[in-house]
Amino acid sequence: MSDDCHHWTAEQKAELCQQRIGYRFQNVELLKCALTHASGAANRLASNERMEFLGDSVLGFTICEWLFRNHTEYLEGELTQIKSAVVSRRVCARIS
Repeated sequence: MSDDCHHWTAEQKAELCQQRIGYRFQNVELLKCALTHASGAANRLASNERMEFLGDSVLGFTICEWLFRNHTEYLEGELTQIKSAVVSRRVCARIS
């Protein structure tokens, strides 16, 4: 593949992504959707926004469950504050 990725097809980008992360997706359409920003989507449902919504919910649930099980000393309000800080856009961006 050429170094000029702006001219690559979605299939080429998905293939390169799979090679780089060392994982083969069973459903490559999910990968292509995850990599498609709303501004470049063919229709309003073809972008990563719905997947982002689901991912945010899964992350929030996972953090809540971990906090609930491992920090029995905290009240509900304290757990909520910690969860909000952990799943904030700024913290997630720094970690990623």
